[in-house]
Amino acid sequence: MQDTFGAAFGRLIKRKRAEMRMTQAQLACALYPNLPPEEAEKRKGDISKLENGKVPNPITQTIKRLSDALGITEDDLEALHRRVQLSPSEQLSNLTALDRDQLELLSSRFEIENPHALSDRDLRDMLTKCAEDFRALRKEINDLKGLSKRLDNLHGAAMAALDNFEIEEAEELLSNAREIVTEQLREPLEINAQLMEAQAAAALLRGKVRHAYDLLCAAADSFAIIDRSAQQHLRIYKYSKMLFDRASRYGGAGFRCALQIVEPVVTDELRTSTPKAWADAKNWLGLAHNERSQTCTGAKSSFHSEMSHSAYRAALKVYTRDDHPVDWAMTQNNLAVALKNQATRTEGEDSTRLLAQAVNAYRAALEVRTRDDHPVDWAMTQFNLALAELSLADQDATEDPTPHLNAALDHVVAALTVYDPEHMSFNHAKATRLRDLIQSALDALN
Repeated sequence: MQDTFGAAFGRLIKRKRAEMRMTQAQLACALYPNLPPEEAEKRKGDISKLENGKVPNPITQTIKRLSDALGITEDDLEALHRRVQLSPSEQLSNLTALDRDQLELLSSRFEIENPHALSDRDLRDMLTKCAEDFRALRKEINDLKGLSKRLDNLHGAAMAALDNFEIEEAEELLSNAREIVTEQLREPLEINAQLMEAQAAAALLRGKVRHAYDLLCAAADSFAIIDRSAQQHLRIYKYSKMLFDRASRYGGAGFRCALQIVEPVVTDELRTSTPKAWADAKNWLGLAHNERSQTCTGAKSSFHSEMSHSAYRAALKVYTRDDHPVDWAMTQNNLAVALKNQATRTEGEDSTRLLAQAVNAYRAALEVRTRDDHPVDWAMTQFNLALAELSLADQDATEDPTPHLNAALDHVVAALTVYDPEHMSFNHAKATRLRDLIQSALDALN
């Protein structure tokens, strides 16, 4: 926005008054000598409005009175008129003609920090550099003309904003132009991604897992320039599943590639911007690491087990019981499964400790997975608890297995109240076999 004569005149009044060591009340009394002092002082509010630039076009009589009182000459006023008639761009080309107030006003357009602390010379030097950058920016934006008919209107508006020194508005208009281009790019990128997905599926069918992984990474990352969330979503929710399903069916490098395709996007930035997606990714990494732990042995198996536990516990920091109860219960159940799986590959006190942690996690899941609200998940967790209690009964450190066997029997009998033979025959048969196994163990003890 261009400087007005009233604003410039107000700054001149304020500076002259300060040089003469006059208060606004004293100046008001000088302007109205025929009024009693207490009445004249009431006019100081008018002076304040002038000095703060709130009177863009003061009347001739006001200008004359103030000029006479403060010693402002006709030459001063003429110079003031010439300066305020300059556009911001012209001001940048005539920095030596600007007074201190205009220099500071111009510096505010560039958001120069603490211009008041700079000398006139230093401030002019700083503005000279800004002027060079401004002209370079103007040329750069001007060169964008003709890129697209759709963009030319926005280009013209951006140039007009820049000429008026509305730099922030010009930046916003350029952002709008980018959104148009982004939408124009999205469709071909989506088509390209679909083609690459089909190509990756063909590669997986031939057992070329690494080649499929490279194709899927490229497909997801092609969206990064226009939509980071699309890139993250494809890696976390879609492409990882393609690789994971391949590994679940055929083994091989699929689990490793499934982990690698997700890990790069599970960042602190994602947790801040989209915590649910971050937690979903952590939960998925826990699942993949747990599956990977069962396909290897020794230290490598232990590493993936620990990574699985760590990922699930990280997810639980976002999946709280209050904010995400269903996800919280699911992750507690997944953590319990991973803990129990590691316990089966561990011996002694470590195995007993892991099983106890698994039981606690299963029981936590049941706080949300109730029979009334989530009957199938409730039955599954009851069944898993039965397996965990049975494993605790078999531990060498367990002196009396009876309490664990009784608890296991209670859990599997509870699961059978949902696993009916007609509608869930597979689960019913599995739970029935487990119930009979536990009952046989109890009978043997008795």
